Amino acid sequence: MPILVYGDIGNGKTIFADQIGYQYAQKNYRVFKFQREPDNVGDVLAYLQGLDEPALLIFDDVMRFPKLPTAILEMRKSNLVILATVRTSFRDTSASAVKSRLANVTSIEIDLDSPLREEAVRIVEYLTSNGLLGKYSDFSNSEKLQFVERTCGGQLRDIVLSLFETGVLHARVEELLVNIQKLDKSARDLIIFSAVLTEAGYQDLSEIWLLSQLLDYSGAFEELRASLLKNELGSLVRIDEGDLSIRSPALAEFILKRVFNLETILDVVKRGLTSVDNHFASEDDLVKMAKGLLKFSVYGRIIKSNRENAIVEKFYDDCRLFSFAVDDPLFWVQRSICTMNANEFDISFRFIETAYGLAARRMNWDTYQIDNHKARVLLTQSRETGVSADGSRERDAISLLQSVLTRKNDDLYHPLSVMRIYAEIVDKYLHTLTAAQKPPLKQSIETAIRSISKFKHPGRFRNLVELRNRLAGAVKELSI
Repeated sequence: MPILVYGDIGNGKTIFADQIGYQYAQKNYRVFKFQREPDNVGDVLAYLQGLDEPALLIFDDVMRFPKLPTAILEMRKSNLVILATVRTSFRDTSASAVKSRLANVTSIEIDLDSPLREEAVRIVEYLTSNGLLGKYSDFSNSEKLQFVERTCGGQLRDIVLSLFETGVLHARVEELLVNIQKLDKSARDLIIFSAVLTEAGYQDLSEIWLLSQLLDYSGAFEELRASLLKNELGSLVRIDEGDLSIRSPALAEFILKRVFNLETILDVVKRGLTSVDNHFASEDDLVKMAKGLLKFSVYGRIIKSNRENAIVEKFYDDCRLFSFAVDDPLFWVQRSICTMNANEFDISFRFIETAYGLAARRMNWDTYQIDNHKARVLLTQSRETGVSADGSRERDAISLLQSVLTRKNDDLYHPLSVMRIYAEIVDKYLHTLTAAQKPPLKQSIETAIRSISKFKHPGRFRNLVELRNRLAGAVKELSI
């Protein structure tokens, strides 16, 4: 029985075949990897007919070999093992053609698109030990595993796309992405909305019927699937069982960054949100999704320049009257994040006050997120424009953070990430601080250190020791 290895582009078919070849060589097999099919296959067959040693014959991308694999299998020599690779898209759409390449016999199939948990663990170990995780290197082991399994969908291709900015794989995937432009506009809009849903963590809502309702798509499901497969997009955009989904958040981000401009993306999202507001305002899961699509973090990762902040702010302005936005304090926090990102601090603070006002109208509504965000805006302003003359801005920030930590000491990621800005401020302005600025800034940082030293379970929070050391180093610098 031949061995058929299939996987999406970039998922390691060639490397896997080479590794199998190495394993067979260790067991004293002759290993042959065919580069092309000769015009006359008879010479190859004659050589193999006289070969008494066991041999592994590798056909990487079996669709490039119309005659030779079949001819070898028809020889029925028990000492010859054929290993062939093929893209998943060919196996899914042209199964009969793939089977005919292997003499229509039953194959042992190996799927590289669905790694087991133990394989994901080994991938994490490999990336960690070889220093390839970059900005993800300080993740805990469980977070690294989640990055591989969820963010990248366990796809080697998407891990590479996420960890590196350029490379041969990027060029190969971008060649396929060009085909998205060959689809009609309504189909492209479906892909945009599905990609944004995946990026925001709502991939389970990528049902064709729902996307069609939200974006007023009138095309037929079968026509859409045929168009995607015709343009070789089946390995990137999955369409089956009534769903249209991007295979992983990492790939969704790559598609949004490389194919569509931000204005087009936000226009499609706004149309979908308008439909939710007009027709699905009573559906809790869709309203939750709509609020999720209003988070700045969904679009912050695909912003390419500071000029595009204005495009996102216009998007928020256009969405402000939606029923699920107008009275939601957290919608105004998202607007504030957007303007903070553009260093428009006065406007950012105005949106924060709006959020506080709306929160006050709600019974027992905890302002934890607003407080934490206001502290971030205060310290970001200090980092970008300079320390306040009397240190009052920095004192206000630590006061807010202390309040947050007192109320929710089990959720520390956000307040701790804000505290880190104190060290960044000292790094930037240490040699220009006045005698009036140093003492209050030093006092605020010392208060931050005392706050984190009171945590009862410091081992639960990664980088806590590193943060304490950073802040202690900043205090030392200010003491000199």
